[in-house]
Amino acid sequence: MPPFDAVLLLQEYGDEGLVRDLAQLLVDTTPAQIDAVQAAVGAGDSAALRAAAHKLRGSLVAFGVPEAVDAARRLETMGATGDLAGADAVSRELAAGVQSLRESAKAWLDSGAALP
Repeated sequence: MPPFDAVLLLQEYGDEGLVRDLAQLLVDTTPAQIDAVQAAVGAGDSAALRAAAHKLRGSLVAFGVPEAVDAARRLETMGATGDLAGADAVSRELAAGVQSLRESAKAWLDSGAALP
């Protein structure tokens, strides 16, 4: 998964404050969202997986990470259909990618780097 790209977000939204807010939101909210996805998979709870994956997908759309958005969409579909075959592997892959994105967003925030 590509790292957090503040310049991409600045081009999209045109506001450095908003980019910083989005980065902070990513850092603050995705751990609980990933936990909810993994808990739903572990419990075999299709409805909870659909809801958790949908929420996570919405949180990721703005960040230019189509692979993660697609993985969340696949989990959401698995939850909707009740067929969780392969959900564990997809959720682990998604969790690793989101963690990497989150860490790069946190590093960018911690650096205080200015945007061009």
